[in-house]
Amino acid sequence: MAVQQLDAEALTEKIEAAVQGGTLGPCDGVLWVWPNKVAEVAGFLKSDPDLDFNFLNSISAVDYIDHFEVVYHLTSL
Repeated sequence: MAVQQLDAEALTEKIEAAVQGGTLGPCDGVLWVWPNKVAEVAGFLKSDPDLDFNFLNSISAVDYIDHFEVVYHLTSL
């Protein structure tokens, strides 16, 4: 099975078409999602047959002084 890297900008456009206002946009290969849209975006990533992100590898967080950032690592198997 070949590993395919997705273009963050193309993925952002696809998500925005399905979940309006779901993303803050791509930055350095990372996709930023609004906190109130995480569940909806994750559901789209899992259910879209072209993406099929059906495996959550890990959830981690970065603790800043005034806020947290949560990181989701998803894989399409």
